[in-house]
Amino acid sequence: MNETCLSFDFINDPGHGWLKVPFHYIQDFKIGSYISNFSYVNGDYIYLEEDCDANVFLMELNERGIEYAINDIYQENCLIRDFEYYRY
Repeated sequence: MNETCLSFDFINDPGHGWLKVPFHYIQDFKIGSYISNFSYVNGDYIYLEEDCDANVFLMELNERGIEYAINDIYQENCLIRDFEYYRY
């Protein structure tokens, strides 16, 4: 892994998981229409649900040859479900 490798947090609780991504990547990559309303938005971040939306983003990184690392974070009382649903 080199110094330009991006790093993203994968936050999960007992029921589900989300990849925390700065929202500008969704706009920059023009993939907003591929993201479902099962993802959440809070401030400058989108929390991409693990089943489909996170894979859309990671496939885009792979296609662009962008290296990345994912940090697993477990939160028993995760607040992500309290955030606003993503709407394209």
